[in-house]
Formats: sequence, structure tokens, C-alpha cells
Amino acid sequence: MRHTKEILALNQAFSRFVPSQFIHLLQKESIVDVDLGDNVQQEMSVLFSDIRDFTTLSESMTPEDNFKFINAYMLNVEPAIVENQGFIDKYIGDEIMALFTGEAEWIVQ
Repeated sequence: MRHTKEILALNQAFSRFVPSQFIHLLQKESIVDVDLGDNVQQEMSVLFSDIRDFTTLSESMTPEDNFKFINAYMLNVEPAIVENQGFIDKYIGDEIMALFTGEAEWIVQ
């Protein structure tokens, strides 16, 4: 029983850093099923999105307002990405890197 709890805890910890969609692309159930060297070749489109002039905007805000602003942005952008069969690979400050398995032209629309 304790071993199962530890595996579940590890899975939850890894899920913060490895999108579950990556695991599913490898046709694995969990990060613990992934072996070194596992791979799959697939065409993907990459979307980079960030807030125009964020540095200038952020300089006029308190740290708390900065976090609220970024969180509000992410809460609006993430559902749109997921609804269009994408997933977020990275958050980098105000930037989002999202991956999609569809055609690039379709994704932009």
C-alpha cells in the first residue's frame, strides 16, 4: 500500500513538469512507464504566445498585480489551446509555448 502511494505521489510530481499529452504520444499510461530512449516521430505545430510590451506593463504594477495579470491571461489562453487539441509545453514568464498535432494553418485560425 505504501509503495502504491509513493508511485502516485511521484506521478503527480512529474505531471507538473511533463505534460500528460507527451506521455500519451508515447503510448504510455504513466511517466514511470517511459524508458530512456522512448520516442515517437510526429509532425507538430508550435505556437509561441506572449503579452506585447509586458515588461513595460509590469514595471507599473505591484508584484501581486503582476501575478494576477499573468494568471488571468493564462486562465483565458489555456482553455482555447486545449479546446483546439493543443497542450502547453512551457510557461516562460508571460510566454506560452503550445504544441498541436494538427495542420499549422488550421491551428492559427
